[in-house]
Amino acid sequence: ANMPILMQSLRRFGTVRQTEQGIILSLNETLWAGVRDGNFAANADAKLSDLGNVLANNADYRLKIEAHTDNRGTPEELQSLTQTRAQA
Repeated sequence: ANMPILMQSLRRFGTVRQTEQGIILSLNETLWAGVRDGNFAANADAKLSDLGNVLANNADYRLKIEAHTDNRGTPEELQSLTQTRAQA
């Protein structure tokens, strides 16, 4: 697979950058139902389906899914939110 082509095709889903760990895609916050919500927005299905297709067409890449949030809230609340988002 050609990494620059993959990076270019991922840009429509969020911010893309290359690191020593590989390609990092940070999804746009607009995909979520709200700033502190662990559910996707109602209109996110088509975009997520398109992202799934891009990833399926580059099956030789390994995926690592992480979620991050700001520091507002208790450590338990923040852990719960990031876990919920990563699982989604």
